[in-house]
Amino acid sequence: PQERHDALRSITLVSEKRSGRIKGRTVADGRPQRKYTAPEDVHSPTVSTEGLMTSLAIDAKERRYVVTADVEGAYLHAADMDETVIMMFDDDMVDYMVETNLEKYGPHVHTNKYGKKRLYVQLLKALYGCMQSAMLWWKLLTSTLVEEGFVVNPYDPCVANKTMPDGKQCT
Repeated sequence: PQERHDALRSITLVSEKRSGRIKGRTVADGRPQRKYTAPEDVHSPTVSTEGLMTSLAIDAKERRYVVTADVEGAYLHAADMDETVIMMFDDDMVDYMVETNLEKYGPHVHTNKYGKKRLYVQLLKALYGCMQSAMLWWKLLTSTLVEEGFVVNPYDPCVANKTMPDGKQCT
């Protein structure tokens, strides 16, 4: 069927950290989505150079504390996918998934004409690599900031400001 034809290939990345800990993650190869997804439908803004430099200049002038943060699994916190996205696992990854949960995955394993095992799954959450994932995460982050009293800059949607009780501004 067409859904299988349009399925995104899974890519599993494994690396060893300096601490010796092994880290792995699976992402989607979203390149095929470019054929049937209009960029304006999945666009997520990126801070402008002017917005970033202006904010940094104000931070320096006012001697503000500057903090950066990484939200682990950010895309998984975003809203559910708003369209059907199918991802395909193949070869060893199929075996690992079936070994993890035979009842859930075993009945859905297919073998193609070349003898390669395939498992197709529907993504319920945004996943790194899908075109719409960044937009879904940006919408969640922005709505959360607005709920907390921030005002999104009308000229740069990646900049939000809030006046704190002491009169100081948080950007």
